[in-house]
Amino acid sequence: MKRLGNISQEVETLQNFREAFYDFSRGKRSRLAVQAFEAELETHLQALLDAYTLQTWHTSDYESKMVERPKHRLVNKLPVADHVIQHAAMHTCEDRLRAKIAFCSPAGTKGRGTHFFYDIVKRDIFSSPQQETFYCLPMDIHHYFQTVDHSLLKSEYRLYIKDRKLLAFIDEVVDSYANGIVLGVKLTQLLGQIFLARFDYLAMRCFDLLQDLDKHAYWQARYVSDMLVTCRTEQQARVINMGGKIAQ
Repeated sequence: MKRLGNISQEVETLQNFREAFYDFSRGKRSRLAVQAFEAELETHLQALLDAYTLQTWHTSDYESKMVERPKHRLVNKLPVADHVIQHAAMHTCEDRLRAKIAFCSPAGTKGRGTHFFYDIVKRDIFSSPQQETFYCLPMDIHHYFQTVDHSLLKSEYRLYIKDRKLLAFIDEVVDSYANGIVLGVKLTQLLGQIFLARFDYLAMRCFDLLQDLDKHAYWQARYVSDMLVTCRTEQQARVINMGGKIAQ
C-alpha cells in the first residue's frame, strides 16, 4: 500500500489556506464569528500558515453543546481558526485518502449522500434476479466516535500517510479530545472512516460465509462477542428462527 508523502509542501501556501477558508465558510458567511475572521482574512490566514509550518498549533478548548437533530448527541464547537486550519491540512489530500476507503462507504464524501447509498443498496438487491433477498440487517457501532482508541487510530492512518508534519498535526487534533474522536470538526468523519477502512474491505469478503462453515466460525469467534435479536410479533420470531436454522 503506497502511503501519501510530501503533502505539507502542498498545504503550506496562502492560496491553500484561502481555499480552505472559503470551503469551510460556505453557507456560514452570515455568522458573526466568520465575518470577524474574514474582516482580517489575510492576517489570520498567515498566522495559521505559520502555525502549521512551524508546528506550533494547539487546538483551542472545546465548547460542548447538546443537539437534537438529526439525533440526540453531544457535539463540540471550536473557533473559526481551528476549522480553517483543519480544512487547509486536508484540502490537498482528502480526495486521495478517500480513494482508499471502500466505494460503498460513502459517509462524509461529497456527492455521496443518502440517495447515493440508497441506490447502492437497491442495485445490490436487484442486480441478481435469480437470487431472492430474505433479510436486511442494519447494524451500528454503539457510541463509535466516543470509543475510538487513540493509539489504534494513529496506527491506522499511518498506513495511508507518511508526511511527518501532517501526521504531527493530526495527532495533535486527535489528542486534543480525551474521549475518542470529537464530533463537530473537519477531521472526525474522515478519521472515523479510515479507522474502519480495512475492516470494511474484510467484511465485504464475508458475504459467502454460510457456504464455508470454517470461515464462518473463524469470523464469528474473532469479531462477535454478543448477539441480541429482538422482534415485535410471533410471526417475526418464526422468521428469525428460520434464519437461525438456516445459518446453522
